Amino acid sequence: MKSDPSPTPLVRAARRSATVLLTAVCALLLAAGSAAAISLKSRGAAHGSGCTHSSLLAAHLALGLDPLAAARAARSMAGEAVRDGLRDVGAGAGPVDVLGLARIRAAREQSPPA
Repeated sequence: MKSDPSPTPLVRAARRSATVLLTAVCALLLAAGSAAAISLKSRGAAHGSGCTHSSLLAAHLALGLDPLAAARAARSMAGEAVRDGLRDVGAGAGPVDVLGLARIRAAREQSPPA
């Protein structure tokens, strides 16, 4: 028997709640430690920015960074992923580029064929 790969409404709600919670914690930490927390979605392709940001925050916390340092690292890396987003993918603004695919593509286009 095959299992349905799509998540149940409960799983989707749990994922959204975790993303919102981690993003809120990060915003509070950044606001407490700096003049202002700048929106991740200010420019660039922002589809997936919330999930990317919360995953980066959780990963940095799991690595043992203190909460403020983890929030700053997550903000920086997620901001780069939004800035370098894949605007040519899909019909909307496009997904964030966490893996640096745009840089890889640009490097391939600039290198001479072998």
